[in-house]
Amino acid sequence: MVLLQEESEIRRGLGDKQKLVPALDNQAAILRDRKDHEGALALYEELEQILRELGDKRLLHKCLGHQAHILGLRKERIAALDLYREKEQLCRELDDQDARARSLSNQAVLLAKLGKPGEALSLAEEAHGLATSRGLTSLSQQIEQILDFVRQQSSQ
Repeated sequence: MVLLQEESEIRRGLGDKQKLVPALDNQAAILRDRKDHEGALALYEELEQILRELGDKRLLHKCLGHQAHILGLRKERIAALDLYREKEQLCRELDDQDARARSLSNQAVLLAKLGKPGEALSLAEEAHGLATSRGLTSLSQQIEQILDFVRQQSSQ
């Protein structure tokens, strides 16, 4: 971790944003694994800004997903939902249907927890359809569990 931090400082000093990206991403992942959500979120926010400047939508959608996950853990559901929605839009643009299905399913869970089961069910069904049509059996099974959760929320 110390080496990554030193590398980040050097890259910042040189203004080398391209090579700063992996150093920040790796640090954030380490902090996330250590359950240091505050530290990870701060790095992901810095990374998001750089990726926007660089126009790297492929890495940006992943960064937004990491941030949304952390915000969801902190029960900041509306903020997490906003990030997952942006991630979904980027995935549409990039034609990354696998990541789009994951984003839709994450949105469905958040919407169900926010007391919006109708919206949640629609997104979960869309996510399941994407995963099924792409032959993503494991993801499809995960989304089936989300569908069950959303349906339970609907009946309450």
